[in-house]
Amino acid sequence: MHTLTDDALQSLLQLSGAAFPTGAFSHSYGLETFVQSGQVHDLATFREWLDTHLGAAAAPTDGAAVALVQRAAGGGDWAAVVRVDLLLTALKLAPETRAASLATGQAALRAAREVFPGPALDRCAALVAERRARGNAATVFGCVAADLEVATTTAVLAFLWGLASALTAVATRLVPLGGIAAQRLLRELRPRIRAAALGAEARREPELAASAIAQDIAALRHARLYSRLYIS
Repeated sequence: MHTLTDDALQSLLQLSGAAFPTGAFSHSYGLETFVQSGQVHDLATFREWLDTHLGAAAAPTDGAAVALVQRAAGGGDWAAVVRVDLLLTALKLAPETRAASLATGQAALRAAREVFPGPALDRCAALVAERRARGNAATVFGCVAADLEVATTTAVLAFLWGLASALTAVATRLVPLGGIAAQRLLRELRPRIRAAALGAEARREPELAASAIAQDIAALRHARLYSRLYIS
């Protein structure tokens, strides 16, 4: 059983924080389409969108991948790391969503090797350089978590909370939402984020899946919006 040290906790908070240079602030993952269509227009409709995104899209794909990669990298099973990374890439049906995952993942990989150097992260970088893996954001996060030797549940929770926080920051500008109301929403969603993390951690490799079809369609439509503030 791993004990989460103060140093490991701070590392996870830093990695999942908005200031870490991944470029996540420039992606809405289809939220901008929902806002322009009027389907997301206030705190309640954004809460519904975020809850759906976490439970049906992010947790069963990226969240589960964090857990699977962390376990595989910690055990030296790099063939499994490659399989999960390639499967995760294939599950991202919208080109913008796929590109966002790869762009933020490879930015995170570059930065994390400087900030959190470790053998799992170095091996991940080598696989990406050899083009055996693509380097999705969840894959990189899982490798950092393996080097930090944190509990898998903690790693997945940190990843999903960071994603929820980033998307809430996007919503404050797009919808727009008040800053205090947005932060209160994040606090209220803690049980849902934890439940999503526990569900993600329990998934096996063949169970990686996403079922947010409307969000995939919105991500496809985003590329054709007349005006856009976000890359995805």
